[in-house]
Amino acid sequence: PAAHATRCIVLVPTRELAAQVASMAGALAQFCAPPVRVCLVVGGLSLKAQEAELRGRPDIVVATPGKLLDAVEGKEMTLERVRLLVLDAEALVLVRLVAMDPSHQRWPDGTGSIRMGKGRGQQG
Repeated sequence: PAAHATRCIVLVPTRELAAQVASMAGALAQFCAPPVRVCLVVGGLSLKAQEAELRGRPDIVVATPGKLLDAVEGKEMTLERVRLLVLDAEALVLVRLVAMDPSHQRWPDGTGSIRMGKGRGQQG
């Protein structure tokens, strides 16, 4: 349906960790009503299959940062209705590096903005 959209993105630094997270999310999703669809977006898997899954607007996308960026720039998915972004600590480092460059202060598709908060124990 047109109203269906990806609402959550989980970014992790490696495809192995992404596969583990997606597997656990899928196992937990079976207990949700209505059903929650999880999509894994990483290198090393069939690009065509991942593109098809993304066009179906899964509820949760588990991805590595580079592959997520490829999917958004390639128009396989949009971030306009994402409400939750979960970052692994190492993925957060990548996002912060991008955020230091003022030209990257918005999502790649031009919607929303990247906001950095202070982590525990950080000053300033």
